[in-house]
Amino acid sequence: MDTARQKITDRNALFKEHSETINSLRNALLRELTSIVQEFSLNEQRAAAVAAYMNDRVTLFRFLLRNDFSLPTALSLLLKNIRWRLKNEVDTLTYRTLPSELFDSPFVFFHKQDKLQRPVLVINVQYLPKYDSSVFVEKLRPFMILIMEMARKLTRDITMVREERGEELPLVQDLVIVVNLANAGRVPMDKQFGQMLIDYVSNKYPAMVGSVIVLNFGWMYQGIWQMIKLILTENAKQKISFPKPAELANLIDREDILQGKAHMFFLFRCLFVQ
Repeated sequence: MDTARQKITDRNALFKEHSETINSLRNALLRELTSIVQEFSLNEQRAAAVAAYMNDRVTLFRFLLRNDFSLPTALSLLLKNIRWRLKNEVDTLTYRTLPSELFDSPFVFFHKQDKLQRPVLVINVQYLPKYDSSVFVEKLRPFMILIMEMARKLTRDITMVREERGEELPLVQDLVIVVNLANAGRVPMDKQFGQMLIDYVSNKYPAMVGSVIVLNFGWMYQGIWQMIKLILTENAKQKISFPKPAELANLIDREDILQGKAHMFFLFRCLFVQ
């Protein structure tokens, strides 16, 4: 926890130090807006969504951070990412456009924050839909993008509110993911899905996952973990922990923990960020 707290302090210092670089990157992106609108024949609504993304200072900071604050490199990667977003129609994704079975149970949802004020994303693996292996990746791909996009907007909006309040450490760069394996049974392991997940968290939404907390990890998952470790960087491995459920209160306030004092109906209704 002390290491994570220091990281937040350090990242806020960098966010402030490189404020002008962030502004320069934003202005460079906005100069490309007209050509992108023409390239993709965007209507007014979709053009506004691209502009909003270009104005997301937290996202711009993440790309600069990942690329040693090289403005040309970050600009090139962001333009590439914007084109990927448009081709995949990221700005049009909502839970209403996805299969209903992904939302019929408390499979994935955001709830409150940890003790360091980072948003918490909960994944209850037992509710993972039992898709056939032939469609598993394609069914989950847009859902994963939607969740990552919601997390991006959530951290952006929280940071903006904290800046308006004049808080000393306004930047909320990353989130905490709690993976609950209770009653999960056999977990499907798809190599293509794993590669896609790594690509999303490394390239499409870089530097957004701060910690991954895995609960109820048992011996039956050791094989999967050994496979996952082969495709993770050392930095990514260091973000993953396997605490006992009782130890979760060291990271998240007890009243915000599932099956603690948090109300399940309220949790289930806190699924979506507009």
